[in-house]
Amino acid sequence: MERSMLTYFELEPGTCFPEHSHESEQITLVLSGELVFAIGDDEVVVGPLEAIAIPGNVPHAVRCVDAVVAVDAWAPPPERLRTDN
Repeated sequence: MERSMLTYFELEPGTCFPEHSHESEQITLVLSGELVFAIGDDEVVVGPLEAIAIPGNVPHAVRCVDAVVAVDAWAPPPERLRTDN
């Protein structure tokens, strides 16, 4: 796919992604567990069967409350995740 991509991932409890941003828009759908997204001064808890949409170039950090299974949708696919390069 050239314009969108889905990625499936599993994370251990306590996994953290420090503040970062990327050009791609990101939608995260949590299948099980809980993720906490820090966006500016706000924290958003995303639990099972909930989703969050993060526009491109918006700084955000993420931490796992417990074990997480989730899917990210990306548009366009980030270069670091593309398998056709």
